[in-house]
Amino acid sequence: MRRINLFGGILSLLFGLFVVQQSSVTLSRGTLANPGPGFFPFWLGMSLLCLSALLIIPNLGAAASTEAQHRAKRTKWYMVVIVLGSLLGVGLFIEKLGYLVTTFLLTGILCLDWERRNWKATLLTAALITLACYFAFVVLLKIRLPKGWFGL
Repeated sequence: MRRINLFGGILSLLFGLFVVQQSSVTLSRGTLANPGPGFFPFWLGMSLLCLSALLIIPNLGAAASTEAQHRAKRTKWYMVVIVLGSLLGVGLFIEKLGYLVTTFLLTGILCLDWERRNWKATLLTAALITLACYFAFVVLLKIRLPKGWFGL
């Protein structure tokens, strides 16, 4: 895991350097009272540099992990397949089943193995997330979502 963090930190550091360099050379920064078009990208790049350093420094002297540690932290590939299959299912069935039913099924499938919850906790979590998303999108933002065959 430390190797991945180190690699990600180095990539983030390089990208941060690129953003800072481009925003400094091609755009004027201006001042705090009168910011120019390069002000926001410059400080975002600087923030990314600082966060990258926080990721790189602890992982520089990391010892190589043993085979047992590597096996313990191995990716659960079946979860990747479940997530991708669920997202594909949403794309295929959201128009037919509607937003509420599809979101409830997707959330329920994804919650099943996440923390080894029981059925009651999974159904409650799926229902609460579905209703919260419905409230946010339909009630607050007034976005029309697919109703499906059931009219929900």
